This record gives sequence, structure tokens and C-alpha cells, in this order.
Amino acid sequence: MSRPAGISGGLPFRLGTTSYILHDDILPNVEYLKDKVDDIELVLFESARESDIPSPDVIGKLASYAKDWNLTYTVHLPYDVRAGSADEKERRHAVETWIKVIDRTKSLPVHAFIAHLNPEKCDGPSDVDKWMTRLEKTLDELKSGAQDMIDTSLICIENLKYDIGLLIPMILDHGFGLALDVGHLWKTGLYDSESVADMLPFSRVVHLHGVSDGKDHQALDRTDRDELVEFLDLLGQFRGSDIVVTLEVFSESDLNDSLALLRKMGAF
Repeated sequence: MSRPAGISGGLPFRLGTTSYILHDDILPNVEYLKDKVDDIELVLFESARESDIPSPDVIGKLASYAKDWNLTYTVHLPYDVRAGSADEKERRHAVETWIKVIDRTKSLPVHAFIAHLNPEKCDGPSDVDKWMTRLEKTLDELKSGAQDMIDTSLICIENLKYDIGLLIPMILDHGFGLALDVGHLWKTGLYDSESVADMLPFSRVVHLHGVSDGKDHQALDRTDRDELVEFLDLLGQFRGSDIVVTLEVFSESDLNDSLALLRKMGAF
């Protein structure tokens, strides 16, 4: 079975979106999205009460979809863990959870594994230093635990509400990449074209979503058009790079509106 050509046109990225466009499980979402995008972000979580980590049977079906439709997957490692926690048990749980998910999904054609280094509440520079020391230990353990299963350069750290510049040297020193979330930068007021240009060469994944009235993960037509054009122009300079741009939205309407805007703008 072949898939339609030209989804991403001539722009230097492959197009993706999340596994929660439909209010349903992962497989119905992949079935719905298989001919609409090039990559599907598997948004995974695991808590005391529920989990959506795919079973071996689901992994087999995901692999079949990928083969039939030339798909890749971006595995968003569980985000409801505390990788920089001062509680050693919680910090270790984060690492163990991520390694377990990497092991479960390693047989898929994975473009990137995305991790959140959730910030702790810090009251001053000494707290930040302690948090970063704990994060370095987490990254050490993550690399050690994953290196026999995958190419650890596929692990990408996503920027959140703090200045990711604090952590980039540590991330790159471990051989990891970046997941550049442009929507988060817009929301926090941290977007700077020079900094973004510096981050893009190390970014296997870009998360793109609209920001309106202080809310992110909205359709792109709700964000500032000039900001979007500026970023797409910047992205256009990275031809030949292996970047997946994930429309990180969570409904059919937001996905369709975002795709319609990008088509209108000539993105593909």
C-alpha cells in the first residue's frame, strides 16, 4: 500500500501531529491520521491510576501501520514524572519509567524520544544549582540505561516554561538533542529568533501550536500571524535537515484549521 506523495511539499520538514486528535485510544487515532501526516507523536503517560503505554500487541499494530503508510513515530516519554525531584525515589522513578517505555517502543521506527525535565520550585540560585545537579544525574542514568537499546542521540529534551538555555550545554554534552517547542516560547515570551536559530541545528523535532489568551496548544490560526511567518521563514533555512514539525494540538478542528492555514501560506 502506498501513501499520497507531497504531504510536506518542498519545505525542510516532515509533518506530524499527536495521537490524541480523536477522543479515543492510540490505534484509532493512528488509523485516522495514517494518510494525513508523516509522523505521529505517541503522547504517553503513566500514573498510579491509569496508563496508555502500548501493550506488545498494540506495538505490533503500530509497526504494521508504519510499514504500510511509511510513517514514523515520535515517542513522547511520560511527562507526569519528576526528573529533577529532590525526592530520590521520585527522581529514580522518572528514569526507570522512561527506560521502560524506550524498551517497549524501540522496535518501532522512532524519529525521536521526547523528555520533559519538569522544573522544581526554586527560590534562588542555590536551588537552581541543586536542581541542575539532580538533572545531570538523571541524564547520566537515562543515557546509561538506554544506550544498549537505541541510538541515544534520538533522545530530545523539550523546552518548557523555563529558559532552556540553562540546560542546553548539559543536554548536548550527553549527546542528546532538542525538541524545540515554539508554542512554549511564544507563550512564555522567551521566543528570540537568534536563539531559535541556534537551537534548530540540534532539534530533531519542532512542536508548533497556536497561543491565544494565554493558552497554548491551540490551532495555528489563533496565533500571531507575523510570529508564525517569521518562524517558518527561519525554518526554511534548514533545508536538508531531518526535522519533524509536529502540530501539537488535540482535536480534529484544531488540526484541520492548522493544516488549512499552512496550506494557505504555501507551507506545503
